[in-house]
Formats: sequence, C-alpha cells, structure tokens
Amino acid sequence: MKSIDIQTQPLRHARWQMALLGAWLIAAAACSSDSTDPHTPTPTPEPEGPGNIVEVAEGAGFNALLAAATRAGLAETLATGGPFTVFAPTDEAFAALLSSIGATSVDDVPEATLAAILQYHVVSGTVRQAQIPASANSISELTLLFDTSAGVRVNDATVTQADVPASNGIIHVIDKVLALPDLIDIAGFAGLTTLATALTEADLVSTLRGEGPFTVFAPTNAAFAALPALPEGDALELTLQYHVVSGARVAAGDIASGLSTASAVATDSNANALTLILNKDESVNVNAATVMQADIRATNGIIHIIGSVLLPPTIVDLAGFAGLTSLASALGAADGDLVATLSTPGTFTVLAPTNAAFAAITAPTDPSELANLLLYHVLGAPNDAAPVLASGVPNNATLPTLFADNNITSNTESGVTFTDAQGGVANVVIPDVVGTNGVVHVINRVLQPASL
Repeated sequence: MKSIDIQTQPLRHARWQMALLGAWLIAAAACSSDSTDPHTPTPTPEPEGPGNIVEVAEGAGFNALLAAATRAGLAETLATGGPFTVFAPTDEAFAALLSSIGATSVDDVPEATLAAILQYHVVSGTVRQAQIPASANSISELTLLFDTSAGVRVNDATVTQADVPASNGIIHVIDKVLALPDLIDIAGFAGLTTLATALTEADLVSTLRGEGPFTVFAPTNAAFAALPALPEGDALELTLQYHVVSGARVAAGDIASGLSTASAVATDSNANALTLILNKDESVNVNAATVMQADIRATNGIIHIIGSVLLPPTIVDLAGFAGLTSLASALGAADGDLVATLSTPGTFTVLAPTNAAFAAITAPTDPSELANLLLYHVLGAPNDAAPVLASGVPNNATLPTLFADNNITSNTESGVTFTDAQGGVANVVIPDVVGTNGVVHVINRVLQPASL
C-alpha cells in the first residue's frame, strides 16, 4: 500500500487557495479600471502655463512685432532668454510708424534700425505694473521714463494692457512704437518743461539734438522756479551752456570719489571753458546742486537731473564749491574785502591753498598782514591780460603778484610748481578751475612772501 505524507497536503491546498485569490484580485482590478465610481472625484488636469514671450505674442496677434523681431534677429532671444519685460506695440502702432516713414512693412526698415528700436522696448527682469519705477534702462542701454500718475505711460506711449504673463517674463501692451530718444526728447519725457522752454528761447534745441555726445545737468522745474528771475538773452544762453559737458557721456559711476572737475560748453570772455566742480561722496553734487536722478541715457548723451540751477560762477564761487573753507575764512577776515574784489569782473589768476596747506602754517592774525599773504597768491593785476592757464605758465619765470614788489617763481619741468620768496615749493594739485572772472589753481602749500 502507498503511503501518504500528511504534512504536504495542507500546504499544497493553501498554495492553490492563494493562487485563486490572486487571480480574483487581478480580475477585480481590471474590472474597476473600466468603470467609474460615482463616489470618487475625477482628478482635474494641471493647467498648462503660458508660453514664452514669442508664443504669447503670437497667440495675441502681435503680427507686426513678431515680424520685426524675426527680421531683426531677436525672436530667438525673446523665446529662449530672459526673464524680460517687453513693452509690446500693437499692429496699429507699427502701422502708424511705417506710415510716418513712408514704409509699407517692416521689411522696408533696415535690420539694424529695427534691432535698435526693438531692444529699446525690452527691459531685463520681470517688472509688473505695481513695480514700475521712475525710469529703467532697456537692453539697448537707453533709458525708458515712466509716469504712473494716471495709469502707466512709458515715454510718450500709454500702456493699454499690463501684466500679460509669459514663461520667461511679462508683456505690457502699448499704443505706440517708442522712438529712440535724444536729449531733448528725454527732457520732455521727464517733464522738464521749464528747461525745454529755456532751451528753445536760447536757440539751443538743435545743438542738443546734435551728434554729441553730451552730458547734461538738467534742473527741475522747481529749481528754475526758485530763481529770483530767469536770465535773459546772452545770460540765459551762457547759463544753459554751463549745464552741458560736450564730448563725453559722464555717468555717475565714472565720477571719482572726492573732488573732480569737468569743462562746460560755456566759456569766459577769453573762450576758456568754465569749470564744473564734481563732488562724489554719499551722493553726487555738481557745484552746490545735488544730483537727484542720475544716468538717464539718450542716443546722444546722458542726463542727470539736479535740484538747483547752476549759475556761471566767479572764482570765489568756485573756491567755495571746491570746499576751500580755510581760504574762504581767510578772505573774509582780511582787510580790503577781498571776497568782493575777487568777485568783480577781471582776469584773475589765483593760487588757492588747500585746507591742509593752511593747517600746516600759522596764518597772520593781523587783517592787513593776512590780506598781503592772500594777495601774494594772486598773479599779476586784473584786466592786464587773460588768466594764466596751466598750459600757459612759463618755465623758470619770475611772476609778479598783487602783493606789490613780491614775486614768485614758476616751473613746469615736472608738473606745475610755484616757489615763494622763502624757497617753499607749492605743487598745483588741481589746475585750471575756470570762472567767469579768472582761473584758480589749487596748490598744496601756502606761499610765504619775504616781508611777512
């Protein structure tokens, strides 16, 4: 008789049950996948995000903008770069531009011109309507100016739809193609109406629409209103020219810390360019005016908005702007009202010691002796000749001063120096600070005459 293993039978039976249960579960799962449980909510698909700037513009029908971007070679940048903020003109805005230049399509506009124009409509970063600043530099480095007092205006265009999202930035729809601005345009966009009127009256508009480059220190309307009266005629022209530096874009970052100078378009009676005193510490100051908004960039230069009107200065004014307080105090304490004397019309050449130079000596306390010491720092006599610029200082020459019968010696072999009667040598550390009535050379030593 065959024996039976009573231990393996239950095990085999259990395995068969498990296999049957597994088959049933698979079948049940298959059935459930083909039916909908009314008690189980259907998952909502995740919404797709917006496309890139080009795709959003295409979907919104900005055909002219896209055609221009493609022709200018910027479409790929706007599709793949960023993030960008784009001020997007409508097709109607492009049509108005093309009509104004006698073109029928963007294909009639040179690619380089299109590229410059379109780059002026793009700002790096995402700037929403609630974050619009007073100004922003476009990727072309030219500045856009904004007015948010009633909606949003950018230069002379109105934002008709703001904050259109894209995956790589944001779009603001505008009703006008932004023209590349010169300095006169920028002054208008910035609301500098008094300056614009004055430039027109002085016949300087065409000059500041010229090639340049220029740096303009532009007073606010309030700055002009603070004047007792606006200069007229030649005085107005000279005043406005004194706010302009020609031949350079002087950005705030280009101005060295401390004291420096720049030459204005305005000149004295001898055609010497009047000097602007620049002082950069926590802020940038030009003469006594503070730069309130810096580095507004135009096609032909740069504008810094300032809080005061710059009046053409005398040499006494310039000494004050240069911070020569010890000299100013000495002039005020000396006999003869030297401040008034050096403020009158003339052709003075003044050697102006620094504050440190005065601190290194014991100045005379007698007002008459102090006056003689100061007159020893003024070359020649007023109205005798033109002021002596550094380039005109003679080498190894004996020069008379306004302290009668007391001379100094000049030397130009290594820089410009002046030697006094006691052998002390003063170096010119800031030359050619030109005012309406002469020139100041800042020196690092107080010169001592023989008789004091």
